[in-house]
Amino acid sequence: RIGDEAFYGCNSLLSIIIHESVTSIGYRAFACCYSLANFNISIKNEMYSVYEGCLYNKDKSLFVACPAGKTEVIFSEGVTKISESAFEGCVNLTEVRLPEKIESIESDAFYGCSRLLSIVIPKEVTDIWSGAFANCGSLKEIIVSEENREYSSYDRCLYDRNKTTLVACPAGKTEVIFPEGLTSIGARAFDGCSDLASIELPKEVS
Repeated sequence: RIGDEAFYGCNSLLSIIIHESVTSIGYRAFACCYSLANFNISIKNEMYSVYEGCLYNKDKSLFVACPAGKTEVIFSEGVTKISESAFEGCVNLTEVRLPEKIESIESDAFYGCSRLLSIVIPKEVTDIWSGAFANCGSLKEIIVSEENREYSSYDRCLYDRNKTTLVACPAGKTEVIFPEGLTSIGARAFDGCSDLASIELPKEVS
């Protein structure tokens, strides 16, 4: 077992080899290891696997972790979920193209991806946890596929389908225009939005 945050912030770590005996890898176990570009896992490991240097569960349906030193990401075709803090600290990524089959993006999935400029939410996504795109200082827009049945975008921010709840504001925005009918601000919706000088909330927000 590798516990939570076991190697968090090991900035000089270049490589990691995970043997077949490992059955559990904790939350943020390798987050913010800025020199780490690839994971290496024994093919005999029954719980985890590697694709294009990134860490997955065995059948590659769950994206577990991206090495913080990577400059680009190519996803496995079968991935449907991005786990909590999977991309945390990936400061070299400027673009991430989410696969069309992605259904769930967990909390802090892209936390601190400071050079990420834009993110497109595919049509199959049904579950985005709080803080999924928090503290991404260069992020200017979150665009949702018009075919998505759970989410939508307005003024480059992320909302529920009916635009009654703000889910996430990109941390790189300098101003926000709210849609009519907004009644709720989601948890951590403005996490890391350090460039916003003022916000006028609609009277309907409760």
